[in-house]
Amino acid sequence: MITYAAVLLLCVASQAEYWLMTTPLQGSQRRCILADAYGFGTCYERAKQMRIDAGKHQTDEMFHLVWMYNGSDRAFQWKQEAEWRRLCWDALEDALNVRVHPTRRLEQLERLYDLLGDEMYLGRAMPSHTPQYRFRR
Repeated sequence: MITYAAVLLLCVASQAEYWLMTTPLQGSQRRCILADAYGFGTCYERAKQMRIDAGKHQTDEMFHLVWMYNGSDRAFQWKQEAEWRRLCWDALEDALNVRVHPTRRLEQLERLYDLLGDEMYLGRAMPSHTPQYRFRR
């Protein structure tokens, strides 16, 4: 009797998990589902580390180094690009975090879709966590 109840509970839990993973955010124009987050080929821990690395990369010393070699316009472009990359990894980290409420995870996937755009999101392509250096030659 106990094993039957355990199997029944496991079936109900797996159905609920499937429903959570395949249901889009209510009222959304897009069809982002939680299963999309796992299509980026990373796990929560790696996304968290990439977000931390992206944040560490946004130092004043690095900004002044880019400014010194490339000028102010390029330095501000670099700073915006670094912030965009950090926001992308932050959104993916929240979407992969199972301790966060599913509605919040779906909202973060929507935010990631906005940040990446159609081509990168549907291609499941995340940017690297650090901007590419474009020093003058």
